[in-house]
Amino acid sequence: MKTIKVGLDGLSPLDKVAKAMFIETKMALNPAFGTPVPALSVLTAARVALEDAIAAMLNGGKSATFARDAAEAALDEVIAQLAGYVVSTVGANEALIRSSGFDVRQRGTPIGTLPPPANLRADLTEFQGQIKVVWDRERGAVLYELYQSDGDPEDEATWKLAAMTTKSRCTVDQLTSGKSYWFRVKAQGTAGESPLSGPARSMAR
Repeated sequence: MKTIKVGLDGLSPLDKVAKAMFIETKMALNPAFGTPVPALSVLTAARVALEDAIAAMLNGGKSATFARDAAEAALDEVIAQLAGYVVSTVGANEALIRSSGFDVRQRGTPIGTLPPPANLRADLTEFQGQIKVVWDRERGAVLYELYQSDGDPEDEATWKLAAMTTKSRCTVDQLTSGKSYWFRVKAQGTAGESPLSGPARSMAR
């Protein structure tokens, strides 16, 4: 079910009742879905059972809560089964999926070439020989390579790989106190690697 969106996440029990009623209405006279599996009567029964369980909770009691939770889980299962039936009947036809009362998943925007990570910053920490480097996370990046130089940043030979991380920050330690260091970073993603960022400089405490 990659195309259809079941849409139950984050819904309250009352919201699920409303969703079930909407699906019932949309599918009841829909010629595209002549023999729903499960039948709409099963969906109606599960929806009514949840409504009754919600009403019973007004009197309180732990058993009433358990009954509501069980009724909610049963309705979730029926809705998920109907979503599977819809997909098996109409495939990826988005118009027909929507006509059933379900929604469709949004297609992700293709990720092109990664830009160099922005806003690279190198800052002192409270510890000697340590610098914290942070940068903006890039959409589509799965890994970052951090490079450091303790010489002329224009000389490529002075740069070395300092760390590889999935986060948009890194603490570099075991540095010489009072010495200046340059840093730059690039991102790695499914579309390849980004150019290197501009450098940032800091002196170790």
